[in-house]
Amino acid sequence: MSVVTLRERFCPIPNGCVKRGDKLGKNKIKEVSKLESAEALTKFFGKKIVVGDIICTMHYFQYYNKCVRNQSFQIQSVQVDQTSEIQNIENDIMPNTSTMIEYEYEEMGTEELMGLNYDITNDENQSNEDQGSNQSIESEEIVAEKPDKIVLKIKRGFASHSFCFICKRKTGSKPMKVLPVEAILEIFLKRNMLIPKGARCCSVHLTDNNFVKDEFIDQIPIADNSISITSEKIESIFLGFINREQKTSNIFKKFKDFLIVTDELCCKTTGFTKDEVYFIFNEIKSIISSENRSKLQSIVVNLFWLKTGLDQKMIANLFEIEHRQTVSNICAQVRSAILKDFVPK
Repeated sequence: MSVVTLRERFCPIPNGCVKRGDKLGKNKIKEVSKLESAEALTKFFGKKIVVGDIICTMHYFQYYNKCVRNQSFQIQSVQVDQTSEIQNIENDIMPNTSTMIEYEYEEMGTEELMGLNYDITNDENQSNEDQGSNQSIESEEIVAEKPDKIVLKIKRGFASHSFCFICKRKTGSKPMKVLPVEAILEIFLKRNMLIPKGARCCSVHLTDNNFVKDEFIDQIPIADNSISITSEKIESIFLGFINREQKTSNIFKKFKDFLIVTDELCCKTTGFTKDEVYFIFNEIKSIISSENRSKLQSIVVNLFWLKTGLDQKMIANLFEIEHRQTVSNICAQVRSAILKDFVPK
């Protein structure tokens, strides 16, 4: 929609929209494309609206939250024809092309549930400016479920490229940075809140490795008390936890589960590939896992000792084993198991 065209058009709703379409901005308007939606909007606002009129997102969401949204929550208890009617009303309002851009971080926002392709940056920024209005995203309490998504009762933070999700300072006033996935998981563990991927934050709130400082984690505002998320996103979160554990745990803990051990880690620690370590693991039968260490961990400690020739006190420090004597006992146990199970073959 060109600026020239927007200059000649206005949002027809009184009490708030007196500026031309080009003043509202292309990202903050929608176009009425069907007669049914025009009649529904006319009935709601008491103002004649016809096909081709533009309507600002602020007024559209007044209509959406009170009419379309309320009806959609009754999907499970109404007839199929009523469900179709709700979906038709939603599809009648067509966003302009500039609002069709899908940022990756929008995939975790509750606004996408009803199939609305609008710019989360503009609408969350607008709700921040109109805090007294009932259009604020923070006022949303219920989320409708889309078939390919799951609604989780987990708090969600704001996601925007236009302001900081902690202090809501606008982009440009101070340098902003995007949180890494590890930092998002850190917030979830400490606050039980998910921050949509791509959310920006003031540098003053972050550590040198772009993690949110502890004193600011409790200050993160809540955008919604639930979140809609796809199965792929859930899988990526679990993978993120695995990667985080790999990066933060010591060598001893990294070998607790053989499935997540990489070939590179095996070579650097033991001098053998993952397949070769797995072969040794299967051949030795006499070692049994305990609460303190697994069979694999015992074998790796012994192989590391043989590879490096370091004294057992140094190995205890590297593997964060409390006592040097424990390392000695592990190596003796593995050596005896090798002599019993492996050497005779």
